[in-house]
Amino acid sequence: MKASDPKFAKCSCQYCNGHIEFDAAQAGETSACPHCGLETKLFVPTTPPNSSDEVRRGISPLGIAALVLGILSCFFCWIPLLGLLALPLAAIGVLLAIAGIIMANTGKKAGLAFPIGGGIVCVVAMSIALVITGGFSRAFSSAIERGKRTNQESDSPTPTRETTPSKQDPTSPAQEPKSPPRERVSGDWSKSRSVKQGQTRVTVSKVHIGSVNHSDVLGRSQTTDEEFFTIDLGVANLSSTKKMDFQTWRGGKFSVGSGTASLKDNHENNYKRINIVPASANGDPSPDDVSIYPQKEQHDLVVFESPVENIEWLHLELPASNFGGDGMLRLEIPMTQVMAAWKAVRVAIAEREAFWATSPTMAERMRVQGAYHRKVDAAEARLAIVETNLYAIPQ
Repeated sequence: MKASDPKFAKCSCQYCNGHIEFDAAQAGETSACPHCGLETKLFVPTTPPNSSDEVRRGISPLGIAALVLGILSCFFCWIPLLGLLALPLAAIGVLLAIAGIIMANTGKKAGLAFPIGGGIVCVVAMSIALVITGGFSRAFSSAIERGKRTNQESDSPTPTRETTPSKQDPTSPAQEPKSPPRERVSGDWSKSRSVKQGQTRVTVSKVHIGSVNHSDVLGRSQTTDEEFFTIDLGVANLSSTKKMDFQTWRGGKFSVGSGTASLKDNHENNYKRINIVPASANGDPSPDDVSIYPQKEQHDLVVFESPVENIEWLHLELPASNFGGDGMLRLEIPMTQVMAAWKAVRVAIAEREAFWATSPTMAERMRVQGAYHRKVDAAEARLAIVETNLYAIPQ
């Protein structure tokens, strides 16, 4: 091409938008449009000649929807547990953002800014919700675990020896043979009568299988017809300066189960707590809440279903929160001798009832009824001794 050859350019008519081809040297001059005939100004466009073939990108509706869902998710993602509501919203927003990006790349009719921005906001909201809720769940689980762990030390006082009668009644049951010492089971259950936590000592003072003395709603003394298993616990405040608030482990009048005792045997039998208020040693109802002053002790009576026969031990679990402590107190109550003595009582009573069922004559009654009564009394006395000194008797 020679230097004198004209350079052509294209522009559009200012009136009909028709294309006009002209010598670039005439740029800035006016000329009649070959399409509409009106005078229009010639100019050299700043965009490439083929720019008129491209389609201007619009706003992506899917991207806007993704961004809105991401913003809504950000309102909830900071709240523990409630932030889980942000997860489905943010997940839907991510899917819409991906669809918007795909449509923008294939159709080229929508922009990428809103889908990308909405997707990023949704991902950030999901991440925050998972981190905060996960951290809260771990902290909550850790608090529950701390509340269930054993936090005690054994505090075994000198065991008292069982007193044996000077004379053995011929109708009383024979002494049960002493079994070898119990082997320590795995776990964190104390074999001692007493356990301590801080300035608090909890002692299994006595257990009892039989009828329970209690007070009815009018305060009148009553005795149950059914036999239950009662545990007498002593809660001592060892501090010399601080009083201690204590709540009963049997559950208060309006208790729903929190802070109550639980009982299980070596056969994995769980025993229900019986919702009655047993009478204390002086006959008054045992209180639900009490303040234990320094160097003082309070007794708590917990009643369960009667245990099954042939058990070796019972595991008693007591929440330490009832006296302001932490975790659980766990004691193992030996039951071999208790169950043997209880069985002897039932056998003696059954023999006496069988005797009366035969309609004995007056002579027979006078001859043997005293022996039957003495046998029952001896069996019940033996049971009382074992129940009171169960930790002092080798198991």
